[in-house]
Amino acid sequence: MLVDGTGIHPHKPLEGFTFTNITGTCSKGISLANITKANLKNINVTGFTGPLLSINNVTGKGLSGATVIDPPNIPESVSQIIKRISLNNYLLFVNFYYLYKISIKEPNITK
Repeated sequence: MLVDGTGIHPHKPLEGFTFTNITGTCSKGISLANITKANLKNINVTGFTGPLLSINNVTGKGLSGATVIDPPNIPESVSQIIKRISLNNYLLFVNFYYLYKISIKEPNITK
């Protein structure tokens, strides 16, 4: 692939991507997502299959003739990962505590 620029989060788009004066061969073209003020020009490549340029949520110059693609999957935020890990750890603790409590037999003390 010539450029895979689809890993940019939509809440923090890349501003000012420039890709100019490119010559050569590639197996696939350019895929871009979540970019503002893109500038593409003088791209002369051969050998690729599919469209030369595929975009989603991209603005700028040199985008005419681009194929629109589905938005990429949004990765989990760090806070979502921490919440998920914290919940999993809590559930593990509860399970182990329960197993511990049922495995210990209280001594039968009578007076």
